[in-house]
Amino acid sequence: MSTSKPKPKMSYKAQSFPSSEKPFECTACQLYFRRLHDLKRHERLHTGERPYCCSNEVD
Repeated sequence: MSTSKPKPKMSYKAQSFPSSEKPFECTACQLYFRRLHDLKRHERLHTGERPYCCSNEVD
């Protein structure tokens, strides 16, 4: 009997280049997102609405 390890959950990661699958671009750091709500959540990093920071932000 073979016991297989559970597959790790796939994490959603933004791309730093455009594609037809990820048409929504962050104007602050040029990351691309598949869904508009993901972009809007990400943009909160730049507006200070939440206490998080983005390591890809371009000054």
